[in-house]
Amino acid sequence: MADPVPAVPAPAGAPASRPSPPRSPYALEMDRVRFARPGRLVLDEVVLRIAPGELVALVGLNGCGKSTLLQLASGVLGPQAGAVRVGGKTSPGCPAGRRRGRWR
Repeated sequence: MADPVPAVPAPAGAPASRPSPPRSPYALEMDRVRFARPGRLVLDEVVLRIAPGELVALVGLNGCGKSTLLQLASGVLGPQAGAVRVGGKTSPGCPAGRRRGRWR
């Protein structure tokens, strides 16, 4: 059976449409993230997946990496290994020399 709605051709000179990339089911995803400060490993092989609308609490002892994890998630820091994705897009993080004044 033929499709009852005929296809409409693109106007002459219009760019070809690209298929959109698959959408991530996660609002935030950390995949095997590693981060170290001089002389101290802070986070190693962290895997975290947060779905859209999901409520998450981050708790832990002083110095265990909570703030570092949030800085990686927000792009203030970049992971030394692994990947941080927000809405399916990889976050490159902010290079160390450009952190100052970034949020002004």
